[in-house]
Amino acid sequence: MSFCQIRPASPTDIPALTQLLCQGFYNQVTQSPLSRWLYPLLQWTICLDLTNRLTNSDADSICLVAIHPQTQQPIATLELHFRYLHPFWRSPHKSAYLASLTVSNQWRRRGIAAQLIDHAATLAKGKGYQQIYLHVLTSNQAAQALYHKLNFGISRSDSNFLVKFLHLPQRLMLEKHLVE
Repeated sequence: MSFCQIRPASPTDIPALTQLLCQGFYNQVTQSPLSRWLYPLLQWTICLDLTNRLTNSDADSICLVAIHPQTQQPIATLELHFRYLHPFWRSPHKSAYLASLTVSNQWRRRGIAAQLIDHAATLAKGKGYQQIYLHVLTSNQAAQALYHKLNFGISRSDSNFLVKFLHLPQRLMLEKHLVE
């Protein structure tokens, strides 16, 4: 099923993507008075980050958007990075890594996230990558169910000292093999 058009993000998408990312990842931030005051600063930093990444060509990452067929507006986004999985040491090969997947609230549970992930996996496979990775919070059962349905399996769990010491949310690293 192909409900949306998937394409690389462009600088004209930045305002809509900023809203999508803020609503998808930081909607609970607006609950307290102090947080409501800081929310515009959060939006501004996300907008700056998107502007920097979308206006500087980077062969190691691509931001994809799902476009609504009638309105031509972005309703979902996902980033595909080609990077080393461990920041402190380099393995011999870069890995394909998915990040910042979010779908607008009113368009969830319609297959759009799966369509974005499939598109990203096709791009990664076309560049010769054999696996694709992502992180998911252990508390995000809906996302875990989607990834399981798309044949992602658990690669490892974040259980290092810093996660426990800093009381960070527990994450799972999932992987999907792209070569049959």
